[in-house]
Amino acid sequence: MVLVSALGCGSEPDDDVGDGSSTGTGGGGSSGGATTIATTTGSDGSAPGSATVDSTAGAGSSDGGDTVGSDDGGTTDALPQGCYDYAAFAPTVVSFRADVMPIFASACSSCHADASKSIYFGQGGTTEAEATAVYDVLLHGVPKQAPQLAFVAPFDPLHSYMIAKIEYADPGHTCAAVQCDEPGCELAAPPAGPLPEADKATLRSWVLGGALDD
Repeated sequence: MVLVSALGCGSEPDDDVGDGSSTGTGGGGSSGGATTIATTTGSDGSAPGSATVDSTAGAGSSDGGDTVGSDDGGTTDALPQGCYDYAAFAPTVVSFRADVMPIFASACSSCHADASKSIYFGQGGTTEAEATAVYDVLLHGVPKQAPQLAFVAPFDPLHSYMIAKIEYADPGHTCAAVQCDEPGCELAAPPAGPLPEADKATLRSWVLGGALDD
């Protein structure tokens, strides 16, 4: 999803394999694990650059994540390998209709304007009818490429497939919490190039804030 002037759809496959979502019941996210690892992340919340295994390592997690010991003898979840650090991101208050829909209108609807298809981002506008239809698809759609995830999981961008598509150059193989091998998993969105960081921040903030229908 980029500005209309830079958007190109020719490099993305047809709707069934491009973003690969289908309307249904949202999937759940994967859980953290048990290996004790300390990771280093960039100051902007980017993927970890290195990892050092602790001598108190336990069992590994199912999504490539790990846990680290806390001062009181318990454990806390650590960042899954290769994933954006949303805990280090400072969200702002945003509105779905006022802030999120304009991004979809300018950067996504050019490729996904057919409401009969499995993924729909409106027809280039921000009308109430479009916003209602888009919200329903995002909150209740199941990605065919990654059915273990929701397309948008409120409060949980790490397990939101839409966020993975705009976050990583190879959405299906970068973050350990978002792994898939179906055709299209490797394609970032929008196909012409990444969104501006300000637009990414708006989408992260919306999901972290609960993906409200407002």
